[in-house]
Amino acid sequence: MSVVTYSDQNTLLGKCYITRSYVFLHDKILNERDTLTYSLCKDGEVYGYSVQPNQPLTELYHIPCYVVKFVFSAVDTLHQPGQEAVMDQLCAALKREVESVKGYYVLRIPAHIVDLIRAVNRNLNRILFCGGTVEEIYTESSKQITWSREIEVLFADRLFVETHRQQLLSMALRSFQNYQGQYHISPVTSGNAGEIYRRWIEHTLDDYKENALIVVRHGQELAGYCTLREDTLAVEAVLGSVNQEKRRLGVYKAMFYTLIQYAKEKGKLFLSSTQFDNYIVQGTWSALGLRPFYSIYNVHFDNR
Repeated sequence: MSVVTYSDQNTLLGKCYITRSYVFLHDKILNERDTLTYSLCKDGEVYGYSVQPNQPLTELYHIPCYVVKFVFSAVDTLHQPGQEAVMDQLCAALKREVESVKGYYVLRIPAHIVDLIRAVNRNLNRILFCGGTVEEIYTESSKQITWSREIEVLFADRLFVETHRQQLLSMALRSFQNYQGQYHISPVTSGNAGEIYRRWIEHTLDDYKENALIVVRHGQELAGYCTLREDTLAVEAVLGSVNQEKRRLGVYKAMFYTLIQYAKEKGKLFLSSTQFDNYIVQGTWSALGLRPFYSIYNVHFDNR
């Protein structure tokens, strides 16, 4: 048996991974069971999911869009017949819900929980497999990274954001137009997938907060940037982009190395995620001391 706790919150799972303990997350799930859209209990453990509106996708595609996230206070990552029966009940309830409410659903299925995957396959039809994402966390690295003096890494202030706003948005659209993410894979969302990422960047700029954007300049030209999300536990690199004319200069590595040092100085975890097949980025992360600690299958359910 390999029993773990699971909640689709990367910073909390990151803490579990680093401390090698699920106790605090286990208790949190039991205490917050009432906040879930649906849950059931077996042997004192909670199995559930939440269905949350995805407002950015709803506004872009003009159809109701939702995200489905799973929560388990204790779950075996290996197949267990009794556990699979519970997962069947869970997915049967989910099927009733998504078929009764018109919309487009994005299911985030943890890749390491086999009985949930089996239950999804058995209970849900009209699903679209849209690839997967891997979550990585900084562990340790003894390497000192250096880069060209022409490269400058800095946190953007509000004036920088206002001055370079259009350039930042254009770079985002250009970078993610042909990016092979889940929204590019789905035939429902592929036509305007690049615009999703541009809008995410735009929202960051519209509601700009201190230390929410790190930028790289090369020869006084904007060479790359990354948006950040920070809480009491961790610093997360969300969306990164490098100017295509500035590739192979070490821009991306310099940016992420700086972010790692920033998180370490604040005594926080550092995390980021990317698509399964984004091997170049994962290679850079590995060189900087990041390690994968869980992954998600992106499965879409079309009930428009």
